[in-house]
Amino acid sequence: MCIRDRYTGWGQLTAVETLGYARYNAMMIRLSRRFSDNFLVNFNYTRASAKGTDDNDSDNINNPFNINQSYGPAGYNQPNVTTIDFVYMFPKTKSSNQVIKQLVNGWELSSMIRMQSGMPLTVNANGNLFGANIGNNGGQYANLIGDPYANTNAFQILNPLAFQRPADGSWGNTTRDEFHLPFIWNVDSAIMKTFFITETIKATLRCEVFNLFNHPQVFGANTGFSADNPLGGISTSDTNFGQANSYRDARVLQLAARFTF
Repeated sequence: MCIRDRYTGWGQLTAVETLGYARYNAMMIRLSRRFSDNFLVNFNYTRASAKGTDDNDSDNINNPFNINQSYGPAGYNQPNVTTIDFVYMFPKTKSSNQVIKQLVNGWELSSMIRMQSGMPLTVNANGNLFGANIGNNGGQYANLIGDPYANTNAFQILNPLAFQRPADGSWGNTTRDEFHLPFIWNVDSAIMKTFFITETIKATLRCEVFNLFNHPQVFGANTGFSADNPLGGISTSDTNFGQANSYRDARVLQLAARFTF
């Protein structure tokens, strides 16, 4: 599909299923503006669903009597991912002054904006399976009894009052990777300047900034739920459940120089 001879778009649907225990479905859309008038931009969007019973060979089925309870979003599942990237080369001056030409010409700005769903989370609970976890395959998932995202914020990712310790001898009513971290958006940018020293020698200075706006991006949270009694709410001693415990990198500035001859 072409729009005004500068834009192209395409969509693609994929579906992969492996042995009935893993499934991936996705729709991908891409729009591109070809390089013209010193400007290029690309838009990409992916709507996807990755589900399975485990993420790798070292994972175990939590409940050997109900494999479907371990069937849920994969640990890398991201339902929505959008990226926008562009490159802009600043116009050259028509001045004949060599100093002005060196200062004004050769500038280039590029950037990538990424917006994506937060990574999945599994909430485990303390309790007693009375040996029902044959081969020590796994433990108990917490019971969900309310809205897991009520009264949450950028630091408190999950609502502690929404969970309950399951009855002893049961696995709980939630599944693997049923919950998720907050939505993430990030901007990486770079600006570069090329100096033409002679006809065959040039120098390029480049400044790159990752996480330009220093936006907090939660990468993990405390998901071990603890209660004092079976079918009880969270223990008063469990003070950090559902809170963010790791973040992606803060703003990073990087400078580079390159000589070409």
